[in-house]
Order: sequence, then C-alpha cells, then structure tokens
Amino acid sequence: MQTNSKAEIFEQIVKGIQTFPYQMQVEVLDFIGYLKSKIAIEQARMEEVEWSYLSLTNAVKDFEDEKEEDYSEADLKEKWL
Repeated sequence: MQTNSKAEIFEQIVKGIQTFPYQMQVEVLDFIGYLKSKIAIEQARMEEVEWSYLSLTNAVKDFEDEKEEDYSEADLKEKWL
C-alpha cells in the first residue's frame, strides 16, 4: 500500500463503503466501534501504567532520603537453620 495523506485515506474509505450493501455497511460501523473501544482500553491501560510509575517513583524517592540502617545477626529474633 502506498503512503497516503489522512484525507486521501478517509476519501478511499468513504468511497469503498458507499459501494457496500447496507448490511456490510452496518458491519463496518460495528468494526469502527470495536476499534474505538480497543483504543479506549489501551489509553486507559497506558494511563494506569503512567500513574503506577509516578507512584513508584515518588515512593522510591522517599526511601532514598532515609538513612540506611545496618542490621547484624544479633538483631534477629529467630534464626533458621
């Protein structure tokens, strides 16, 4: 397929759909709805990933500011053999 502008692609889609019987046009409309929902799900997933990353970044930043404590074997309450 050759590279076309958005307007050219839109025009090709419209012309192509006009030649379809009514029932196939309904199927194309259903497919458009499916693609829209797929995009919405992906956007929601990406937003969730971004929020998780931001949350983890802030949590780690708080830990970086704390002084690290060293523990020895004497600090253990129970030992496993």
